[in-house]
Amino acid sequence: FVPLKAIDWISKDLQWCPGRPAFYMGYSGSAKSIATLAAAVSLAAGLPIWGEFRTVRRRVLYLCPDSGKRAAMGRIQRLAHGMGIGPEELRGQFSLVPHPRIKLTHPDAPALYRAAIHGYDACFLDALRGFLPGVDENDSRIRDYLDPLAEISDAEGCCFVINHHEGKGG
Repeated sequence: FVPLKAIDWISKDLQWCPGRPAFYMGYSGSAKSIATLAAAVSLAAGLPIWGEFRTVRRRVLYLCPDSGKRAAMGRIQRLAHGMGIGPEELRGQFSLVPHPRIKLTHPDAPALYRAAIHGYDACFLDALRGFLPGVDENDSRIRDYLDPLAEISDAEGCCFVINHHEGKGG
C-alpha cells in the first residue's frame, strides 16, 4: 500500500504511458508506418495525435529498421508540413534513427536501449519485425525480448510504441 505516483500519460485515450509497451497493429500495406510517424510528429509538436487524441509536447525517439534515412526524413517533412509544423517546432523534440544496429535480440539490448531512451518521453519502434531477426513473432518466447522493454520503460519514464504487422493480408 505504498502511495503510487500519478501515471504520466503520453495519451490517456490511447493508454500510452511508461511501463507498458503499446502496440499499433495492422495488416501489411494498411499505412501503419505513416500513421505511426504522424503520431510521433504530433507528439513531438504537442498536437493531438491523429487530430483526435490529446497530449502535451514530448521528446520523441523514432527507430525504423525498415526505411532509409532519406525516405524517413522525407515522410517526416511532408507530414509536418501538412500539419502546419515548421522545423523549429521539432528541433530538439524529434530524433530519428534509421537502421538501428542493435536489435532486441542482442545480449546487451536492455542496457543499450535504456541508455538510448534516456531523456525521451516516447520511443517508437517501426516495425517490430526488424528488431527481432530470426525470431518467430507468433512464438510465446517473444516475451523474452519484449518484457525488458516494459522494465526499462518504467525505469526511464519513456513509453514504447511498437508498430507490428498483424499479418500479410490477402
